[in-house]
Amino acid sequence: INDLIEEKIKEDKSRYKVKAKNVPILPKVVNYESIEDSLNPNSMDVIIGIEKKSLNISAYNFSKNLINVICANEPSIMEDFTNAFINQLKLKTAFYIIIKEITTIIRK
Repeated sequence: INDLIEEKIKEDKSRYKVKAKNVPILPKVVNYESIEDSLNPNSMDVIIGIEKKSLNISAYNFSKNLINVICANEPSIMEDFTNAFINQLKLKTAFYIIIKEITTIIRK
């Protein structure tokens, strides 16, 4: 049966030149590879995640406010987010960043 399916796939590939778009899938962990196509160093938007229902990239324009605060009750919750967030900000040239009372979150 597998041979028949593979043969049918080969036939269809040669017969039909139009292909369906890939179906987006929510990754278990959002990493750089998940969002790198959406990164734009000229944009003031910073990507903060992927929306579960629509699978759209969520971004926030931190230049809209003079001061932006990101906080959590437990610093370990913010560790991965903060590292990715700071790495994105490094790509932007128009931000002035002050990190207050951060202990072990940033790793070099």
